[in-house]
Amino acid sequence: MFRTGSAAVTVAAILLGACVQDGAIAPEPAPQAAADAVPEPASASAAEPAAAMDAPAQPAAPATAADPEPACCALNGSFDHVTRNDGTRRVIFGEDGLMFRSDYAVNTDGAPTSYHPDDPWGSSGLAINTVCNGVDIAAPEEVDYSQCKKLIDYFAQARDAGWTGADSPIVNFYGIATKSDTGEGRHQPCINDDPAYKGYFVSTTSQLADPSRGRCDQGRYLNSLDLPFIIRPRGANFSGNGVDVGDLALVMDPASGRQTFAIVGDIGPSWGLGEGSVYVSRALTGKATNPKTRKEVYGYGARNVLTLVFTGAPMKPPYTPERIEAAGKAALERFGGQDRFNACAAELD
Repeated sequence: MFRTGSAAVTVAAILLGACVQDGAIAPEPAPQAAADAVPEPASASAAEPAAAMDAPAQPAAPATAADPEPACCALNGSFDHVTRNDGTRRVIFGEDGLMFRSDYAVNTDGAPTSYHPDDPWGSSGLAINTVCNGVDIAAPEEVDYSQCKKLIDYFAQARDAGWTGADSPIVNFYGIATKSDTGEGRHQPCINDDPAYKGYFVSTTSQLADPSRGRCDQGRYLNSLDLPFIIRPRGANFSGNGVDVGDLALVMDPASGRQTFAIVGDIGPSWGLGEGSVYVSRALTGKATNPKTRKEVYGYGARNVLTLVFTGAPMKPPYTPERIEAAGKAALERFGGQDRFNACAAELD
């Protein structure tokens, strides 16, 4: 950061269009005459008749406004984040924010229609996601999303055996609530008994919407359909630089100008970057309705999205789109407004 100082620094800063946050770049002072300087001789015009002095004064030239100083980004730290599907992305961060540019995937966790035991592929019109994104198999062998067909075969066996049968596969419900604490062994998943979503699994999020509700109550968790939230990747790069659940964020599609304020509402895989709730995805794409199947969900993704997380001041529940927007606008103002956001976006080009 440049501060007012030597002529060399001042001129260089002006020529480079330097941004200033806590000190103006002052112009060089006009040279002062030495105290013992010999005055210039009077010009010939000084001998003109005094009547000339009575001529009307010429109006002063209007003052020219100084060009506004360009905004500073001042997110001076950076790291490269390796993703599974989106290459390596540069992330910049500082004391009051973290920002990146990435493609955006849709995260359905917390939606009451996210997972259904009778629609494990998310293809029949019940669920909008596959259970491969909400469970792993722990035994008779370890199977994850990368072997989705095998995972679903084991899942169906466990389901048909009532989940806790002695010889049934062991399912790890990491994205679905269970009636007891998760861990080694067989667990009974929570099934929604709300008449509107009866029979669906209860889908969880890291941040809670209402901690007073029971673990098998879908209202305990953030609703991906109704709330704007994004997902923070696991790992020290993000948690170590101040990003936590509840933090406010601004998410923008530069191509369309569509944007939404959001909170960090869930924690995802370390190789992820750029995931938002169905609500966020609709805001970025302009979609008017919620998806009905996993295939439809893919059409809600967005490309080349900017995300700014306002770190260090997490928002507390209750969460509504209106409260998140109001808190987000205040956070953006504290950050330095749209000008500083744009300055940081330029550093990610």
